[in-house]
Amino acid sequence: MISAASPIENLIAIPSFELRPESALPFDLFVRLPVTNRVILYRREGSTLDQEKFDKVSSRQLNFFVPKDHYERYLEYVTRQFLDLLSKKPADSRKMQEAAGRMLSNAFSQENVTDARELLHSMGDFVTHFVSDIASEGFVNRQTLFLKFAKLAQTGTDFQRHPLHVASLTIMLVVGLGIQDQRTLVEVGLAGLMHDVGLTQLPVSVITEAHKYRELGTVSRALLKLHPQGSLDLLRSRGINVSKLMESMILQHHEEFSGNGYPTALIGEAVHPLAQVLHVADDLDELLAEASDGPQHIEARLRLLFERYERETTLDPALRKRLHALLF
Repeated sequence: MISAASPIENLIAIPSFELRPESALPFDLFVRLPVTNRVILYRREGSTLDQEKFDKVSSRQLNFFVPKDHYERYLEYVTRQFLDLLSKKPADSRKMQEAAGRMLSNAFSQENVTDARELLHSMGDFVTHFVSDIASEGFVNRQTLFLKFAKLAQTGTDFQRHPLHVASLTIMLVVGLGIQDQRTLVEVGLAGLMHDVGLTQLPVSVITEAHKYRELGTVSRALLKLHPQGSLDLLRSRGINVSKLMESMILQHHEEFSGNGYPTALIGEAVHPLAQVLHVADDLDELLAEASDGPQHIEARLRLLFERYERETTLDPALRKRLHALLF
C-alpha cells in the first residue's frame, strides 16, 4: 500500500467494483482508513490488483475514492468489465451477479449517510454509462431517451436525482438476480427513470408525501393512486414508445404481493416480479434520503424494511429472500 495523502475535496467516492483480469488500473485508487479517516493512495494508475486481495480490503468496510480528473476513466473501466461479463458463460454470469451485489452491499453497509449517498451518485453515473453502451447496440432510440432523462436527473437536487437513483438500484438488483438480457436491462432502466413522471401532475403537497401513502388523507390517497397511470399517459402523449415490460413496471410499482397495494390491488403472481424489484429500489432510495448518521443506522433501517416486507407480504417471499441476500 502506497502511503500518500490527498485532500478529500479532490476525490470522488466509488463503490467496490469487479476488477478486469490482468488489466492495469487506468486511475489512481485511494482508500480511507478506519478510525483516523485518513485518505491515502492505495494503488497508482498503471498498477494491477489481485481480486481476492482487493475483496479482502473491501470486506473491511474501507471506502474507495478516485481523483476527480480520473473519474471518467474509472467509469469506463467498470463499464467495460460489466460489458465483458455480459455473456452466456455461467461463470461470467455469476461474476456479474457478484459484482452487482458488491456495489449494493457496499453502499448500504455505510455508517455515514453522506458516504452512502455519494456511493449511490457514483452508481448512477456508472449505470448511465453501462445502459448507454448496451443500448447503443440495436436500441439507439432507447439510448437517447435514457441519456436525456439521466442528464436531467444528474444536474438536479437529491430529490430530482431520485429517478436516476431508482433506475440504478433497480438495474443492479436485477443484474444481481441473474437477469442480464440487454433489452430487459435497458427497459428496466427506463422504467426506473420514468416511473414517477405522473407525479408532476399532482399538487406539491401530495408529491412531497408520496412515500407515506398509508398516512395520507382520503383525498390525497385518491390523487396519489392516479400517478402510475398518469405516468404512462404522459409518456405516450410525448410519443414515447412504452414496452409491455415498462408498462407493467410503471403501473405496478406500488402494488404488493399481499394485494394491499395500489392502484388496482393486484395480488400474488399478478404483480410482475420486476415491478416488485422497482418497488424495493424506490424504498431503498427513500431509506437513504431519510436516514441519519449513527453506528449501523442505515443497516438497521434496511433490516426493518425487510422485516416489514416479510410481515406484510409486500413481496413474493422467494424474491424477498433473494433480494435480502444481495443487500446483506
